[in-house]
Amino acid sequence: MHCLLTILLALPTNWVARIANDYITIDDLRPYIKSYSGTNVDSFARAKLDDLIQRKLFVLAAKSIGLKPTSDPTRILQRESVRKLYQKVVRNRIHVPFWQIYSYWKRKHFELKARHIVVPTFHQALRIYVELVKGANFDSLAKLYSKDPRTAKKGGDLGWLRAGSLDPKLERIVFSLQPGQFSLPVRTKSGYHIVLLEDRRPLTVKAFAEERKSITTILSRRLERKLSQTYLKHIERLASIRYDDTNIKHITRIAAGLKHRTPPGELPDFPNNLRSLPLVYTLFGTVTLGTLLDHLNGRTPRGLNWDSPSSLKNYLKNYVLFELALPAEARRWCLHKDPSVLKAVTRHQERQLYNLYYLRITQSIPTPPESEALSYYNEHKAEFKGKPFNRVRGIVYNRLRTKMLTTRLQQVTDSLKHVFKVEINEPVLKSLLSEVK
Repeated sequence: MHCLLTILLALPTNWVARIANDYITIDDLRPYIKSYSGTNVDSFARAKLDDLIQRKLFVLAAKSIGLKPTSDPTRILQRESVRKLYQKVVRNRIHVPFWQIYSYWKRKHFELKARHIVVPTFHQALRIYVELVKGANFDSLAKLYSKDPRTAKKGGDLGWLRAGSLDPKLERIVFSLQPGQFSLPVRTKSGYHIVLLEDRRPLTVKAFAEERKSITTILSRRLERKLSQTYLKHIERLASIRYDDTNIKHITRIAAGLKHRTPPGELPDFPNNLRSLPLVYTLFGTVTLGTLLDHLNGRTPRGLNWDSPSSLKNYLKNYVLFELALPAEARRWCLHKDPSVLKAVTRHQERQLYNLYYLRITQSIPTPPESEALSYYNEHKAEFKGKPFNRVRGIVYNRLRTKMLTTRLQQVTDSLKHVFKVEINEPVLKSLLSEVK
């Protein structure tokens, strides 16, 4: 009795369609209907429900004939766990306060003409600042000391700047200056900046209520980038990455020698005795050349130059972070057991099963006979603007195959509906439609 009660409580009560022992619920259908901007909601909802039913049917049919997902479920679980970790440590922490949104909107009211001097150390920046206070010419000092190759020869001229065109920290300071003022040294990733504001002019800006959403999006992306970079640096420190420079240089020298006979995009043909060569040591294990080659699966990714030690090190760092450190951190958080992660893995596998079954149906469609193709061509001659059949043969055959495929898909779906006993819950569907309307 207790077991029966447990099973009954586990069954969804808000189901829209039942396919064998599987269900499509209101929560599955609601997001599609809410995103629909047309007028005929009823037709759209029923068409979308038919599509979801077809997907479920194809997945069940694929399982019944023994088809298996092609990708490794362990890899999918690892990827989804890392995605969930990213959501927890980065996306869930994104919050842009009102004052930042409003401040950004105020900065959009002006564009500024400015010059800057960039130097690598605070001591140099302070010395230049003292000279400026004493009355030195900003243009001359920029040409003499600035390390920015784009602007140094032009006396540090940045041209006209708008909100969003500078480093956020630097931007807030520059927009607070008055024409003729220069800033204190400001530290950014590229060095220490001293900025001179030469002029400002007003711009036409939309009302705050109209701009708020887009500004929030811009600032949220900025914050997401900053949080993700900070977290990756934390994971990098945690991983304690230590490169074997001797082995890396050895590998790049061999790769340079093999370059002339390595086709673009393929891996160099390294000797087997080098596979055990360690390239990087980490808290999560040692990465050998063999480990890296197995991961690459026969292809060299874009951006990896085997004959460049810096390029190889950069790729090794990313491999350690995304293939070793982040999955280990996700496991530490027990995210591989998280219900939403397991659901995402199931969805991925079902998507693959659907595609495999769909491919079987597609491959079963025969080539239409030429007589049928000619008949279709003659019926639609005006549409082809007098072009001979041989010039439009491909288009005609594609259209006929598409028509045959659509008919075949409907036939298979109708047949599977009887096999798996599809049932529509009309009262729940109607209540969902009235709720959306």
